Amino acid sequence: MLLFRLSPPPSTFPYLIHLIFFSFSNFSLLAWNELFYHLSRPDWVYGEGFDRNRAFIGLRNNFSSFSLEYGYLNQYANRAGSDINQHLAVLYLYY
Repeated sequence: MLLFRLSPPPSTFPYLIHLIFFSFSNFSLLAWNELFYHLSRPDWVYGEGFDRNRAFIGLRNNFSSFSLEYGYLNQYANRAGSDINQHLAVLYLYY
């Protein structure tokens, strides 16, 4: 399954590509990549163009009324001075 979602906040243009490698019953292995790009430059934003990239790989468990995604998230953010690269263990709850 490939999901392409486009839902921009006021000044940022994100792309989300969501891949599900395999799914068995209520269990899935998945990966997604989310790229943020500034279309304009408000005073509170550093520069135009590339803002951040989030890459995730993990597992999803589907239950009757909710689902959980958990795994590794790498977030790279373009900032004035020095860029930020974060390695995170994350848990997402969808209901």
